[in-house]
Amino acid sequence: MKTIIYECGLPNTLSGGLGDRVIGIISCMALAEFLGTEFFISWNDTPLRDYFEFKPLPELDNRATRFFCSHSLDELKSVFNQQSVAEIRQKFLCEHLKINTNQNLWQYLSVDEPYEQYTSRLFTKLFKTILIPRPELLHVVDHYSSNVGVQLRFGDVAMHSERQQINSPQYNHFPLGTDVNAVFALLHQIATRHAGEKLFITSDINIERFINLSAYPNIVIYNKPSVHIERSVNKDGLDKCFVDFLALCRCKTLYITAESNFGRCPGIISRADVFKIDSTLKIAHCDLKYLACKHV
Repeated sequence: MKTIIYECGLPNTLSGGLGDRVIGIISCMALAEFLGTEFFISWNDTPLRDYFEFKPLPELDNRATRFFCSHSLDELKSVFNQQSVAEIRQKFLCEHLKINTNQNLWQYLSVDEPYEQYTSRLFTKLFKTILIPRPELLHVVDHYSSNVGVQLRFGDVAMHSERQQINSPQYNHFPLGTDVNAVFALLHQIATRHAGEKLFITSDINIERFINLSAYPNIVIYNKPSVHIERSVNKDGLDKCFVDFLALCRCKTLYITAESNFGRCPGIISRADVFKIDSTLKIAHCDLKYLACKHV
């Protein structure tokens, strides 16, 4: 096997939002490192090169290429858990392996490195050697860099009311519960607790509909409509997705929505003090194993 390719954005495949795709990239990067192959990204549905530099994918011989798609931890475990390099190569028997996943594959690889250290090392490489943010993107991120970050994901129903989506909203998906006003009461508590610090907030809805930002001089937001990389029909302002993500990666303290990889991944990259907010609006400190979705 010569190459591992993270493939996303193809029609009729589930690639997910930016957080899910980062998990997929890290999984494939880890597998390439484990097998000793080259690693490439094939990002098909949005103009990623407008925002990041990354190694171009060479032309592949389709006859020597296989595609593996799995979003099931049970399946990933059955294929990769405690397998040697030779055993994994034998399972796929190809020169080029394209993978589409949004799950933590690296937890199943037999590496001689503590899991927390291994995970931190992989995520540290992401924006240093794999996806290099373009200077014009970093210039915007610089403006929003803060000590404290808050990531609020209200779910597909809330976002559907903001922007038309390709698929139907998941009406049973409420990561922060159904009482929007209660969420912003919690945000008020967080903003008050960190009154002396710059507070960056990202959300999948327009928070100005619910709170008067002028009453919180320490709060900053990149004031553009939210965009979901996969689901939003109108992707104007796609840079907001990347700016918000990278701004969270610079925070020293993070409050993230418990079920969202868009918050989990910056928590790993930043090595911040991270607190999760669950659907009952309880706040709890969380460790790296939680952030990296370790299920073994």
